[in-house]
Amino acid sequence: MSNKSITTIPVKKKYEGAKRVGIYCRVSSTKKAQIKSLAAQISALTNYVALLSGHVLYDTYFDIASGSTLEGRPGFKRLLADCESGQIQFVLTKSASRFSRDIVVALQAIQKLATTGVTVHFEAEGIDSNTPDLYTHLTAHLAVAEMENQSRSENITWGIRSSAEQGTSKIYNKKCYGYKKDKNGSLVINESEAEVVRQAAGGAEQHVRQAPRRLHRQDRPRFGRR
Repeated sequence: MSNKSITTIPVKKKYEGAKRVGIYCRVSSTKKAQIKSLAAQISALTNYVALLSGHVLYDTYFDIASGSTLEGRPGFKRLLADCESGQIQFVLTKSASRFSRDIVVALQAIQKLATTGVTVHFEAEGIDSNTPDLYTHLTAHLAVAEMENQSRSENITWGIRSSAEQGTSKIYNKKCYGYKKDKNGSLVINESEAEVVRQAAGGAEQHVRQAPRRLHRQDRPRFGRR
């Protein structure tokens, strides 16, 4: 039997020495559009890391909460904890406003991570925690984001008020007992149903007015007396 030698070729570790990346994403509510935005953030940043030489994705962190404080943001707190324990060397987020809407909260977190050697990169702004005059950059970007958010809120409020005034609001598409639409589409009283509404309202009012007398007859204690 011939002697055979087996040569073992060590497997090259593809990610040896690569910086471990933590992705952070945030939206403010559970509305359908917001959840889609969250999924889009995660997908885009995951692809970003895949193309980033010398970096490997460690974990994804996300919150559905306001970005004004740290309260109610377990994903953000877990990210900070993993950075402090040395699990992550690079944090990637879509924008400054996703990281935090409050400049003080943002800078405190960045400074805390800097002490552990962690870099925070804001993809949309193209800046990171090593950028000179970071405070100025972040303040400007967060101010613009806040103005855009305020503008959207005002536009939504104006749209709701305008549609209500013009009678085009979706509320007019809902069935409202005691009312009907006239030929112009405006709500008018439906007399065949209105009597029921009047009786119900009148009964409720009478019930409230007679409550003290009923309590007195039943010898129940009343407010202010023992």
